Amino acid sequence: MIWRAVTALSALLFIATLVVVVWGVGWVLQRLTPVLLPLAIAGIMAYLLDPVVDFLERKRVPRTRAIFLVFLLGAAIVIGFVGTVVPRLIVEVRQLAEQVPDFSNKLIGQYSEWTQRSPWASRFKSAWSGDLRDSLQTWAGKAAPAISTWFVSQASRIASWFGLLVGIAMVPVYLFYLLLEKSGIKKSWTDYLPVQESSWKDEIVFIISSINDYLILFFRGQILVALCDGFLLTIGFFAIGLNYALLLGFVAGLLSI
Repeated sequence: MIWRAVTALSALLFIATLVVVVWGVGWVLQRLTPVLLPLAIAGIMAYLLDPVVDFLERKRVPRTRAIFLVFLLGAAIVIGFVGTVVPRLIVEVRQLAEQVPDFSNKLIGQYSEWTQRSPWASRFKSAWSGDLRDSLQTWAGKAAPAISTWFVSQASRIASWFGLLVGIAMVPVYLFYLLLEKSGIKKSWTDYLPVQESSWKDEIVFIISSINDYLILFFRGQILVALCDGFLLTIGFFAIGLNYALLLGFVAGLLSI
């Protein structure tokens, strides 16, 4: 009995410690979001752009110049995308917004036909006129103050969002130095691990390096798959004459990420 009690107490202490650690990590990450998120974005972009920089460097282009060339190429792609695709997306979004009233009227008409034909409609109406409507109204009355309080609390975070925007603006700077110092980071990042030289440290280095390699392959593969999905679906939608083909293909490509 004593050993069972000790075992149960140890399990409870372990679970409590784990909960506290997870909560503490989440709290720290939430406070450091304006700093960590731009670094994470820059890291992902470095995963994607590093092969291009390495290719130019193998062509005897200095690494700094290669990075600037990649930045110029990326800026040209973004400008071309904004100048060619975005206007068409805006037109299709506007057309879709104009068609929303027609879609809603058709939906209302189909619902009216369903209520006249289906036996389930009368049951739904009787349920709605009874306890269901009262319970929903009661819930809405209780939820309204909580929702308004939530919006007020979100409004108080405008300053933190401003800091996040400033951090996002620093992404190109972080990206430049991540690409420039790639070799130095690969050689010396293990020196900053708070672990003494031992087989345990070698194991940690191996695990982190493996995770990093898999992340590189994952992000590159996901971006390639998303581009292929968006491109091929857009071509297919245009081929069958589907309305809002570019918008649907663009959304499908984003969702593939």
